[in-house]
Amino acid sequence: MTYAVIEDVAGGDWDTYNRITEEIGADPIAGLVLLASGVGDHGVRVMSVWSSEDDYRAFVTERLSPAAQRVTGTEANGSRSVTSAIDVRHLVHAGR
Repeated sequence: MTYAVIEDVAGGDWDTYNRITEEIGADPIAGLVLLASGVGDHGVRVMSVWSSEDDYRAFVTERLSPAAQRVTGTEANGSRSVTSAIDVRHLVHAGR
């Protein structure tokens, strides 16, 4: 089932986000359907849609957390992050 995640990284900054993104690398991310990110009132907000929850969890474990650890010294989804997730029941692709 399609899975969507919204993560707010309190106090996160765009420079650190970009360094983590560079550390993850440009290889395709299995199961990623859509990623949108930017700076909000309280830090960096990342919204993503995945083919499944398992794909999201594999990405966090295998790529995101190690990259975040190398850049910041802490794992992704640490104490400074608030994550909300839903099983998507309706997804509309623009232009289709």
